[in-house]
Amino acid sequence: MPVNTNTMKNVIIIFSILLFGCRSANQQNEKIISPSKKYYLTTTVNASDNSKGDAEVVIHLYSTSGQLKFSLNTHAGDFSKWAVGWDKINDTVILFSSDIGTYAWQIEMDSLTSITLNDNLMQVAKEIKINKFSNNP
Repeated sequence: MPVNTNTMKNVIIIFSILLFGCRSANQQNEKIISPSKKYYLTTTVNASDNSKGDAEVVIHLYSTSGQLKFSLNTHAGDFSKWAVGWDKINDTVILFSSDIGTYAWQIEMDSLTSITLNDNLMQVAKEIKINKFSNNP
């Protein structure tokens, strides 16, 4: 039985809408409160257009009063495994990403400044990853 070309086109269009339409632009995740309780962070995924930065994880740093202090595009792809959290003691943000590696930032003058990873931060990154993916390794 031959397949109607228009029917096949419609199926492809509907499938594309379902596949790509499910991604909402810059969907925001939970608030993650810093150890000092002076800040919290959220993450979004840049999904607003088809630009080079599309589907990259963005970290947003807020004061506890809700004032946005800083946003950072991590360049970690949302289609890879990634997790963000705080160091247990310091207000240091840690990112684990299966595609770009592990990074850490400390807060300086209400912005995030990249710092060198040490063994302690690498261990915290591993714990952040395990906590996020413990049910779905």
